[in-house]
Amino acid sequence: MNHTSKIPCPNCGGNILFEPQLLAQGESFYCNTCTASIGISNTSQVQAKSAMNQFNRLKKELK
Repeated sequence: MNHTSKIPCPNCGGNILFEPQLLAQGESFYCNTCTASIGISNTSQVQAKSAMNQFNRLKKELK
């Protein structure tokens, strides 16, 4: 199940829509206004994936 989130663009302040799971897997997402991009560096992807997996496990436990 994918959930779209948004953050303000660091360049123009517009909204960048992204899916946290895909962001953690290395995908980049772009601002529709100015085409600035956000992403997670290759060196941080292992930590990001681990954090997302832990978060998803906790969500399942709370249901």
